[in-house]
Amino acid sequence: MSKKHLLEIVREDFQMPDLPDEESTQTRSRTKSLNSARIIPVRDIIPDPNQPRKMFNQQKLEELAATIRSKGVIEPVTVRFKNDQGKYMIVTGERRYKAAQIAGLTEIPCITKDLTDQEALILQIIENVQREELSPVEEAKSYRILLENNWTQKAVADLVGKSQPYISQILKMLDLPAHIIEESEREDIPKEHLLQLTRSEHPEQLWNEIRQGKTAREIRKEVEKERTPRGRPLNFRYCYRPKGKPYRVTVEFRKPHADSHEIRAALNETITFLTDMRNSESNNEVDSSPRKELQRETSIN
Repeated sequence: MSKKHLLEIVREDFQMPDLPDEESTQTRSRTKSLNSARIIPVRDIIPDPNQPRKMFNQQKLEELAATIRSKGVIEPVTVRFKNDQGKYMIVTGERRYKAAQIAGLTEIPCITKDLTDQEALILQIIENVQREELSPVEEAKSYRILLENNWTQKAVADLVGKSQPYISQILKMLDLPAHIIEESEREDIPKEHLLQLTRSEHPEQLWNEIRQGKTAREIRKEVEKERTPRGRPLNFRYCYRPKGKPYRVTVEFRKPHADSHEIRAALNETITFLTDMRNSESNNEVDSSPRKELQRETSIN
């Protein structure tokens, strides 16, 4: 199915379609029509295991349940009928469904839609992003799922009403160390803190500072210290100055840190290059370009 068709499905108003012919008569008989919605027994509704949102704040669920007890479920839950299970699977509104269960409701208003798995996922992502109900990592994982289904970052940005740079930056959260991703979800770390971690060359160090209570503003200042005025990371330099010798050797990396193994590897590669160049000279096969490149790099230091 084309992305254009998917977008049309996402943007259309929820309308109550005729129930599919293959729905079981027994399950359908337990439902009641109510304007554009259908009243469905809670026991006939199941959550979607692929729903992007996994975390639900228990206190907020209790607050919503209290509202539902007094006013009912004002906005219907969107569902789709799963023939293989004989149940209605939630597309959007799982939080309302959970709160209704807490409130003791035995049936809730629902709007049924005939959707594929991908169409249901898109609706879930849009609802959660617009309502800011996803954790930062859940949001990033949702976008990654769309990209894995051949969506471009621009298409995803248009779909959820965000900028492409925003999508790109959010996705970088998934490149953070696994324990940071796991702990951030468990401890409900704000999005701005995690975005600063993606911009840092030392996320582990900053993560410890975040857990000690530093604000996003303080973390942002720490990240800015790592960078030059142009916004580029400071290069790491190793300089060897032998005592009593009229020379020094400097190795510069295009990143803010390098360990001893990387330094030795760079020096060994340089020695190999010089050895090969000397052998070429002895065989009268001198290529001027490596010599010029070597002179240019040396002049920088």
